[in-house]
Order: sequence, then structure tokens, then C-alpha cells
Amino acid sequence: MKPLWLLPLSCLCWPAGSLAVPKMQPAPTAGKPPARIAPKPASRNSSAAYQEATRLYQAGKYAEAAKLLRDDGGGDGSELAQSSLHLLLLTQQKLNHCQSIIQIGQRFSRRFPQHPSAADALYAVGECQWKMQQQDIARDTWRQLRLRYPKTDAAARAQIRLQSQRSNLRQP
Repeated sequence: MKPLWLLPLSCLCWPAGSLAVPKMQPAPTAGKPPARIAPKPASRNSSAAYQEATRLYQAGKYAEAAKLLRDDGGGDGSELAQSSLHLLLLTQQKLNHCQSIIQIGQRFSRRFPQHPSAADALYAVGECQWKMQQQDIARDTWRQLRLRYPKTDAAARAQIRLQSQRSNLRQP
């Protein structure tokens, strides 16, 4: 029997009720050892890497800074890990990568709710949700922001966005 990847797609359909599944054969390796996965660096959020990423960010080299920071979800929760995740969020904002901003911003505000930038992270999440045509979800995010961080500038900005959306809905 030929390996599945050599069969035309029409051959991959089984008749209704048939439980027989063809056995898959491994792809030939031609005597080559399997490819090795590069090990992760011992300290992904080291102080030196963070300082270099900060320098790159300030120089406007956002993609390079993001590569250095590589998202690990906030690491061990140390101050350095928090700062690294926050800087990663800022690089994604500069690169306008909304999907990443939503994921990182939500994770940042959830893992580090007492961080001074947690409210700003949630506001950025709402902005990206809005840009991605997820207006209802953005409104919910901004409402949560106002409830969790009522005395922040981000909450005030969220209130303005929510009010402007209400007034836009009322106009004919």
C-alpha cells in the first residue's frame, strides 16, 4: 500500500459504515537522524535580555525586541518577568498585532492584576477587539476594566469609549 501522502484525495474517502482505516507508513528518512529541536535558552527573561529588548524597543526595532522577549506567560511572576511581559505587550502594540495584544494583554492583567499597567493592558485588549469587529466583546472588556480599576486613566478612557458608542447607537 502506498503511503497516504502519495494517494490522491479521492482515495482517502471510505464508504459509509466502513471501519477499516488504512495503515499509515512512516515517511522514508533516507538514513538521516530525526531533526533535533533547539533547546530553550536557560534564562529566557534574563536581565541582560530584558535590557537589550528595552534598547531595541527604544530604537524602534520592535520585531527584534519581541523576538528577544518570546512570550512565556509571565515566567515565574518576578518583577523582571512582569516587566518582560509588559514590554512584549508594548512591542505587539507598536507592531499592531491585535491577536497577540489580546492574548498577552488578557494574560498580563489576569496574572498581574496589581501591576500599575494592568488597566492599560485591558484597555488595549478592548481596542483590538473593537478593531477586529468584536464590538460586544470590547464593550464587555471595557466594562470589566471600569469595575476592576475604577480610578485609573484607562477606566476613564474606557468610559468615554462606552459613552461614545451609546450616543452613536441613539443617532438615526
